Amino acid sequence: MSTTFERSGITAQCVGTAAMGRTLLEGVSLDAGCGEVVAVVGPNGAGKSTFLKMLAGERRATSGTISFSGKEIGKWPREKISQVRAVLPQNSALNFPFKVREVAMLGRSPHIRFSECRRDREIVGLALEKVGIGRLAERCYTTLSGGERQRTHLARVLAQIWERPENGARYLLLDEPTEGLDISHQHTALETARELASEGTAVVAVLHDLNLAAQYCDKILVLKEGRQAALGSPRKVLRPGIIRDVFGVEAHVSAHPKLRDIPLVVPIGAAGSNGRGRAETAASV
Repeated sequence: MSTTFERSGITAQCVGTAAMGRTLLEGVSLDAGCGEVVAVVGPNGAGKSTFLKMLAGERRATSGTISFSGKEIGKWPREKISQVRAVLPQNSALNFPFKVREVAMLGRSPHIRFSECRRDREIVGLALEKVGIGRLAERCYTTLSGGERQRTHLARVLAQIWERPENGARYLLLDEPTEGLDISHQHTALETARELASEGTAVVAVLHDLNLAAQYCDKILVLKEGRQAALGSPRKVLRPGIIRDVFGVEAHVSAHPKLRDIPLVVPIGAAGSNGRGRAETAASV
């Protein structure tokens, strides 16, 4: 899927973090090159959002190192990193009656010195169109549905890193970007991530849907109880044994009938159950 680019992207080497004497994450490594989309998956409480917050600089690593294009995260000037790294958090709480275009314009803040210019407004318009809500630009944000709000914030982070810097890479961190979206817009969001990767952006996305991760991501990092359980290509990682051990679910994994070299995961039931469910009930009627 990926294209080769000159610069390395996001690198985490054996990172960990703790809070109040409790280890939250330990020994996790990841290399998301420029041009790659990497998924982070795992059951609830595995440390996915914690790991993304570490990449975003919101939580300090107590062990290991995190680097962007070879420079450790702590050595990046705040203004500079905010111009090339955008973060979509799991929850984007906003209760003020801003217009949709004003929310998206927040993404341009690192680039605005005094006031927004025509180019900033143009980029915001393009970002809103990219996620399919250009028609909502003048709507009040608080009147939007959950999915429309999610797409507004996706437009915001796209606007933040819309233009590729002349001598550098871009980085996009997405925490559950498909949350609250219908099937069509889930694919649109991840197609956008792939498009950015094709332009040299390093993308890391927390996802719950293993089939979306398989379809759109070059690599998958699997976390379990704060530790790294697996890392590799979708074909390497999405295997019945790993899925059972990490998620506690029996699954059938086969080649996707329409997409080449993409595995298709069909959950059967909780590990240890008969996995019959509705099909068995129907057969017995």
